[in-house]
Amino acid sequence: MYSGTVRRIDDIGRVTIPKNTRAKHEIKEGDPLEIISCPGGIVIKKLKIEYCEECGKPVHLSDPHFITEKGDIIHEHCAGPYAIDYMSENQLWSLHK
Repeated sequence: MYSGTVRRIDDIGRVTIPKNTRAKHEIKEGDPLEIISCPGGIVIKKLKIEYCEECGKPVHLSDPHFITEKGDIIHEHCAGPYAIDYMSENQLWSLHK
C-alpha cells in the first residue's frame, strides 16, 4: 500500500520531501537522489554509491564493473586481464555493463 503526500513544485522545479518520509528512508541533507522517469510517473530514490575495491573511486551504474563472489565491486579497467580468467575458470565474478 502506498502512502501519498501532495506537494507543489516551486518556480525553479523544487519539491519538498516531507520530514517523516526523509526520516523513514534515512535521507539527509546533501544525499544524492536518483530521479527516474517511467511510464505513468516519476520515481525518486536515494542513490547508494558503491566504491571500487581497487581504486576507491565511485562506480557508476553505467561503468563496466565486476561484482566478485564476496560482493566487492571493481571497475573493469581496475580488474585487469586476470578478471577474464576468473570469469571463465571459476565463475567467481560477474560482469555488469
